Amino acid sequence: MENSVQNRPQEDEIEISLYDIAVAVFRKKLMICLFIVAALAIAVAYLFVADPVYEASATVMVSSLSGEGSDISSLLSGFAGGGSTDIATEVALLTSRTTMDNALSSLDLSRYTDPDGVRYSDLEHPIKAENLIRSNKVTVSSVTDTNIVNITVQDTNPQFAADLANAVAEAFNTVLTSFAKGGSEASIEFVESQIPIVQEQLVQASRQLADFQKDNDVLLTTQESQVSLLRYNYLSSRKAPLELECGEADAILSAAGFAPSYDEIMSLDSVRVLADEISSIQRELLSYDLMAISTAAGNSNGISGVLTTSQQNRYFTLSNRLMSIETSIDQIIVSQLGSGVGAQDATMYSSAVTQKLFAQSEISLIEELLAEENAALEEIPDLEMQLAALTSNVEVFQTMFISLMQMQQEAQLRDAAISDNVTLIDNALVPELPVSPNKLIVLAIAFFLGAFAGVGLALVMELSDKSIFSTDDLKKALPSDVPFLGWIPMLKVQKKTRYVKNVVYSNPNSYESEKYKLIASNIVFGRNSRDRVLTVCSTEKNEGKTSVMANIAIALTQNGYKVLLVDGDLRMPSCEQFFNLEHQERGLVDVLMNDEPIDNC
Repeated sequence: MENSVQNRPQEDEIEISLYDIAVAVFRKKLMICLFIVAALAIAVAYLFVADPVYEASATVMVSSLSGEGSDISSLLSGFAGGGSTDIATEVALLTSRTTMDNALSSLDLSRYTDPDGVRYSDLEHPIKAENLIRSNKVTVSSVTDTNIVNITVQDTNPQFAADLANAVAEAFNTVLTSFAKGGSEASIEFVESQIPIVQEQLVQASRQLADFQKDNDVLLTTQESQVSLLRYNYLSSRKAPLELECGEADAILSAAGFAPSYDEIMSLDSVRVLADEISSIQRELLSYDLMAISTAAGNSNGISGVLTTSQQNRYFTLSNRLMSIETSIDQIIVSQLGSGVGAQDATMYSSAVTQKLFAQSEISLIEELLAEENAALEEIPDLEMQLAALTSNVEVFQTMFISLMQMQQEAQLRDAAISDNVTLIDNALVPELPVSPNKLIVLAIAFFLGAFAGVGLALVMELSDKSIFSTDDLKKALPSDVPFLGWIPMLKVQKKTRYVKNVVYSNPNSYESEKYKLIASNIVFGRNSRDRVLTVCSTEKNEGKTSVMANIAIALTQNGYKVLLVDGDLRMPSCEQFFNLEHQERGLVDVLMNDEPIDNC
C-alpha cells in the first residue's frame, strides 16, 4: 500500500516551465487572439465615448511672506538669515478653498459648456472649490529650491481650463496680498506705538548722562571696566528688543483668541522637548557673541573676524537648527488648531507663538548672564559704575530708536510693494490638443491586458486539462513503476475504411510497422516481462483498439511466438473482419456459457 501511494503522481505539486507556457500559448493562440481583439474593441469603444480632457498651466513666482524685509527680530544684533525659498505656506494658501472660490467668482460660467452642450452655470452639480481640489482638476507644484509655482487645470473645455488657471493665479495674488497686509498691520501698529516712548526714554537718558559727566567731571572708564561694561551693555541691548518682540506677539495672540492658548501649547510634551533644545542652542550662541565682544570689540568684521573656522561653522549650524526647530513647532501648532482655523490665521497664530517662545527663552538666558555681569561690575568704582549705567541706557535707547525708525520705513516700503508678492511669468494659453485619453497608451494597455488575460486563462486551462497530448504528458501522468511500451503514429485511412489495415503484415518496413514491432519487443523484453496482463482501451469506440491488438499479435508471431488472439468484444466483435475471415457460428460466448471446446469455435 505504501509503495502505491509513493508512486502515485503528486497532483498538488505543479511545475510549469517556459516550454509549457509556450505550448499552452500555441495551443490556445486563437483564444488569446480573441481576448486581445476583445480588449482592443473595449478600448476603442472607450476612446469613442470618452470626453477629451485639456490641460492649461500658468507659472508664477511667489515671494515668501516669512522671508521679506525685516521684522521686530531684526533689532537683535548678530547675523541675519538669508532669503528662504520655503514657500510651503504660500502653496497651502494657493490650494485653499478661499482662493478657489475667488477664482470661480471672477469667471462667467455661462460662457462655458460641457461636451453635452450644457452651460457650466446650469450644471446639475455646480462647480465648487472643494470639488476642484478633491478631483485634482486643479493641481499646484513648486520647482525645487525656487519660488516658481506651476498652476495646472484640467477640464473638458479648453477655454475654461486656461481661464481658470489665470483666474487662480490672480486670486492667489489677491489672497496673498491681503494676508501679507493683515499680518503686517499688527507689527506696524506696535512699532509705531513704541517710537515716541523710546524717543522720550532716549532724551531722558542723554540728559542724565550729560548732567552726571558735568557734575562729577568723569568722562572715561578703564580698559577692564570698558570690557565688562561692553558685555553688560550688549546683553542689555539684546534684552530690550526681545521684550518688544514678546509684546508684539502678545498683541497678535490676544487679537486672535484661538484655542489652544499659548500656555496649553507650551505644555505639550513635543513642544517642551524642542523648547529645551532652543534654550541650549541659544546659550551656546550667546557664548560665541560674548567671546567676540570680549576679544575683538572693535573688529569691523564682527564675529567672523574673531572666531575660528570650526567655531564659525558651529555657529551657522546652530542657527540653521533653530530655523528647523521653528518650522517643526509651526507644524505642531497648526495641527493643534485643527481644520476650523483658516490657513492665513493659523500661520499668523503659529508665527506669534514661536516668536514669543524664542524671545522668552533668550530673555531668561540674558537675565542669568546679566546677573553674572552685575557681580563682576561690583568691583568697579561707583563713579565708573554710574557712568557705565548711564552710558548703557543711552546706547540701548539709541539703538532701539534707530532700529524702530528703520523698521518703520522698511514696513512702509514693504506695505507699498506688497502687491508684488505674486509675479505672473507665463499665463495659461488655450490648449489645442487634449492630454487624455492618450490613444496610444490606452490601446497599448488594452493589448497587454488582453494578452495577459488570454495567456493567464490558457495556463489555467492547460494546468487543469488532464488530456494527453504527447508522450511526455503520458509519462507524467503514469506512476513511476509503470513501464512505457511505446507510441503509434496516426495512420492515414480513407473515410469509408472501417478498420485500419494490417500494416505489420502488409507493409512490414513502414514507420508505423516499426512502432508496433518496438511495442511487441518491449512487451517481451521490457521490465517485469512475466506474469503480466495488458489492456488496450480507449475513451470512445472505433479508436483503434482492435487494430493495435491485431498488429501487436502479428508482430509477436513474426518473432516466433505462438499467439492466441481472443476477440472479447461481445457486442461488436471485429477481429474476423480485420483478418478477412468468414464468420463462425460458435465463438467465445459458447465457450463461456455452453462449455464448448475451443477447438470447435
